Amino acid sequence: MNNMNKEQQKKEANKVYRAIIDPHYEAYEAIADSAWKAYEAIADSAYKAYEAIIDPALKDYEAKCKEIDEQKDVIKIIDGKRYKLIEE
Repeated sequence: MNNMNKEQQKKEANKVYRAIIDPHYEAYEAIADSAWKAYEAIADSAYKAYEAIIDPALKDYEAKCKEIDEQKDVIKIIDGKRYKLIEE
């Protein structure tokens, strides 16, 4: 390495570095890719199950809110004051 200029020394050092890390990075990518695919399969089915539960629940909630909004308020005037009657 002594007969090389700084740029050549850096290129040579990079070759050694790449020779060490490239195979390990490829192994990492192979593991990460298969793990990501497994995660997506699990997450997708879990989200579908979640949607199957929340969709009807949301519809029931919205229907109940609409029913509440459509109820007539019963207001009584007692001693000149207005009172809204509620059921318990």
